[in-house]
Amino acid sequence: MSDVAVVIPAFNAKRWLAEAIESVLSQTRPPAECFVVDDGSTDGTAAIARAFSREGVHLLSQPNSGVSRARNFGAEQATARYLAFLDADDAWLPHKLELQVNAMHASPSAGLCYGGYLNADEDLVPLNEVVPAPAKEALRRTLFLEPGGPALSSTGMIPVEVFRKVGGFKSELTTGADSDLLVRILLQWNAVCVREPLALYRQHGGQMHRNALAMERDMWHIIDSTFSVVRLPEDIQGQRRRVIAALEVTLMADAFSRSAYGTSFVHGVRAVEAHLPHAAKLVTRGLARKLKVRADART
Repeated sequence: MSDVAVVIPAFNAKRWLAEAIESVLSQTRPPAECFVVDDGSTDGTAAIARAFSREGVHLLSQPNSGVSRARNFGAEQATARYLAFLDADDAWLPHKLELQVNAMHASPSAGLCYGGYLNADEDLVPLNEVVPAPAKEALRRTLFLEPGGPALSSTGMIPVEVFRKVGGFKSELTTGADSDLLVRILLQWNAVCVREPLALYRQHGGQMHRNALAMERDMWHIIDSTFSVVRLPEDIQGQRRRVIAALEVTLMADAFSRSAYGTSFVHGVRAVEAHLPHAAKLVTRGLARKLKVRADART
C-alpha cells in the first residue's frame, strides 16, 4: 500500500463523483487514505461518497466554503506521507499513484510531483494528450499560463510536510488557487515530472476555470505576491511585464471567444502596454495554431 492520502473536494458532483472514487480505488498502488470533502452540496453528493465507506472512503462535510477550504479540510485529516488531489469531475488512470510514489522515492527532496494527462469529453472518452513540461520549466509555465504546466488538481502529489509548511491553499482564491500553491512550492523546492498521462481531465461547461473574472483577480494576486519575492530564479527575474502581457492576451482571447469584443479590445490594449513584443508573439502563435487546426480539419 502506498503512503498517500487522496483528497477529493466535491460540490454538487453527484453526476461525476462515483467515477472519480472508483479511479482511486482501482489504482495499481492503492492509497493509504481517501477523503471526499462535501462542500455543502444539495444534490446527493454525500450519499454517493457514503456508498464507498466500506471500501475505506471517508466522507467529510462542511458548509459551502469553496474548493480551497475543502482541500485544506481534507489535507488536515491526512496521516500519510504524501497528498494527492483529484477534482470530483476527473479520474485517474490506474498507474497514477504507483508512478508518482516511485518518482518521489527517487527524488526525496522534491516538493512536488506532477505528470501528463488526457483531455476527455463528458463521458471520459480521451480527446488528446497534454504532455507535461520538464520540471525545470514548471514555475515559468505556471506564471506565463503556458501549456504543459503542472495540473495540480488532477496530477499533483505533494509531501504533507511541504503542503503544511507553505500553508496549503489560500481560501480567498478560487480558479487560481492551484497556480498560487504551485508557485509558492516551486519557489522553495524542486519538482519531479512523470511524463506519462496520469489522469483524465473532463471537459464540460460547468468547470470553474471558465470564470474569467475570478481568474483575472487570482492571477493578479499571484503576480503581485511572486514579484515581491526578493530572490527569484534567474529565468523569472525581470519578467513581470511579460507575465502581465501573457495574462492580458489570455483574457483577450477568452473575451473574444465569448463575443465580448469591447472587453477583448481592452485586454489587448493592456497586453500591448505591458509588453508589446511578447504580446505580439503570443497573438501570432495563437493565430498560427488556429490556422493549423483549420487546415488539418480540411485534410
